Amino acid sequence: MDAYPAVTTRMKAAPAFDKLDLSSAENDEFGTTENAPKHFSTISKAYETKKGEMADSKMINLMNPLHFIGTNNSTVAKHYRIRHGAVDRDTALAVPAILALKLSMNGVHVDFFSPWNRGHSGDYDLPELFDWMDKICKE
Repeated sequence: MDAYPAVTTRMKAAPAFDKLDLSSAENDEFGTTENAPKHFSTISKAYETKKGEMADSKMINLMNPLHFIGTNNSTVAKHYRIRHGAVDRDTALAVPAILALKLSMNGVHVDFFSPWNRGHSGDYDLPELFDWMDKICKE
């Protein structure tokens, strides 16, 4: 376990997706002003290395599912299956873990698992996914 942190190198530094120099694709996701990407976290805006504007707060909230789970103005699926590789260097484990906890705390069935020695990849357990889908459809 002592070697685990060294093996799971991080691709992005905190705050991860909102790069200080506005160079991530996620900065473009919030719209652009004159082809300039925008910040969506106050910490990146405060420490920016390339001057940029802050994205509209309404747009930032729309991109975050945590703002909708447990509210009266949204309909949340009854079942979620969330997988996050134990050596995913693109997204911190906290991101899907917080989502899973918020869903669970609001009465949603969540099948959460962090496969050992898996990175940021998909389609590695398709038979299990289809079995899970069959199971919840029969409920």
